[in-house]
Amino acid sequence: MRPQRTDVMDYAAPRRLAIHGVTGPTPLGFLLALPLLPFVPLIVLLRSRGRMPWTLEARTYPWGRRYPPVVLRYEVRAREHAGWALDQLVDGLERGDGAPVLIGAERV
Repeated sequence: MRPQRTDVMDYAAPRRLAIHGVTGPTPLGFLLALPLLPFVPLIVLLRSRGRMPWTLEARTYPWGRRYPPVVLRYEVRAREHAGWALDQLVDGLERGDGAPVLIGAERV
């Protein structure tokens, strides 16, 4: 029996059947991305000013790959804090903390 793919992060990049060795996004994705493309600079500006949060997401398998992962999600307001929070998150997971508390980040 094959395991069911129910992980949320796996849905972000689903497996596709290769047609002649070529895989890629669907044409519908291109059609939806084109009207939203002018808003990308605005979103980057708002995130750099701290108005919109950056989201850090980490997946850890404390009981092995057979069991579902623990997904940790944090919101960080400033871009400088995102780098620090990412370093703290990596250090905390390496130490074996279940859900590390990050300075400058809020757990969601």
